[in-house]
Amino acid sequence: FNFRKFNRYPRKIIQGLCRFKRKRIMTKKKKKKLIKHITIFIVVLSLVIGRYAYVTNNNPKALCGYVKTPTVEIYSPITTKIKKFLVKEKDFVKKGDLLVQLDSSLIDAKIKQLNAQVFYEKEKMEMEELAVPAVGDSDVLVKVKNVGICGSDISYYYGLSPVDTPDGKGPIVLGHEFSGEVVDVGSIPQSMRLFKPGDRVVVNPVQHCNACYNCAQGKTHMCQNLKVPGVSVNGAFAEYCSSHYTGLFKLPDNVSYEAGALIEPLACGVNGMNRLAIEPGQFVAVFGPGPIGLMMVQIAKTAYGAGKVALIGTRDYRLEAGKKYGADYLFNTSDKNSRYYVPDLKKALSDVTRGSLADRIIVPTSSNEAFEEAVDCGGNCSIIVHFGLPDGDAVFKVPALSFHTMDKQIRSAWLAPQVWPQTIRIIQEGLIDLESLVTHKAPLRDTVGTIQALKERKGNPIKAEIVVE
Repeated sequence: FNFRKFNRYPRKIIQGLCRFKRKRIMTKKKKKKLIKHITIFIVVLSLVIGRYAYVTNNNPKALCGYVKTPTVEIYSPITTKIKKFLVKEKDFVKKGDLLVQLDSSLIDAKIKQLNAQVFYEKEKMEMEELAVPAVGDSDVLVKVKNVGICGSDISYYYGLSPVDTPDGKGPIVLGHEFSGEVVDVGSIPQSMRLFKPGDRVVVNPVQHCNACYNCAQGKTHMCQNLKVPGVSVNGAFAEYCSSHYTGLFKLPDNVSYEAGALIEPLACGVNGMNRLAIEPGQFVAVFGPGPIGLMMVQIAKTAYGAGKVALIGTRDYRLEAGKKYGADYLFNTSDKNSRYYVPDLKKALSDVTRGSLADRIIVPTSSNEAFEEAVDCGGNCSIIVHFGLPDGDAVFKVPALSFHTMDKQIRSAWLAPQVWPQTIRIIQEGLIDLESLVTHKAPLRDTVGTIQALKERKGNPIKAEIVVE
């Protein structure tokens, strides 16, 4: 519907009435025209007063306020007659028509409930029906499309780590690596026109308050009021998930939901690589060929300008995946039957670097032994980044004299502060292939089985995602 055309009707109605008053006569043709203008004016005015709609194809997105279907049936309290209009999606989005701005309380009953995998305690997670989260003033409701299974999700499920609830226990919906589509927007982000229903988004689960001193200093990952969907509040192993608006980023058109669900772990990896401070042409060693380690191998050259990259691990299938992603040297430090096995890693690195050892080393694994070995393999003025989350009682030892005289540095990298725009740009510009890292996919109902298969390493998995239909 074109509101510019609508502006003509009041004027034509007034002109017609004035002509009728003067002449007291009116041709049938002009009378029909006047009645038509009056009818259209009343119908459209009733729509403005009504402010609610029913979409003929029962599209949940439209029922949340986003009209995407071309045919819409309009209900009005003034007229009981139903009129059909052909609606262009771009007109509604661009012109901010009232039909787009539906009240969230009018959401159809069909999406007032959602299916979710609820975690209770060690090895107990059940599919249940929950209420759709209420959308607060600063919240955005997201229809989950893809959600990655993180190593921490496996740890929570098997009771190896507590969740971040007040008592460290469930019930809670896990899942924090996810992408999806906006279906409802709170008043604050709506007033700033940040998001609208239908937007394709990725969610940063580490959601800061933007008000404490740490946030004001840019240390958002140290926020004193952090909220983390899937860790401290209900997350994305569900059909819908609520997020604070500061945690949302729009997905570029050339980035799929599948790749979008891997942006969170990649963002953590980008933070680690930034801390590594690679200089062009330097020799980089990555300890741990897990999903993030393989991401690091890819961007070490494409985004950071590394010269040669060595990948160190204990499983050949992952080392060979690293070769596909650009690793120049593969070293297996555990399996003596491996074609990449080396009994002395430091010597092997010395051989390929002409005695210099590694300039930069990052350790995306929780293994304490791997980190101690990494420190030993660093060359003069090297930087070693401790990335993998260690056990609570872990303590690593460093040979003090050689560490001091070789002027080495040890840094840590925790979460992904201030790097999400950089990370999304890396993906948008094609500097990394994320989708090929996803080796296993499963529907929401099979979440538990997929977690168990990852734990047992069935089918040589690299990364698994839950696809929510």
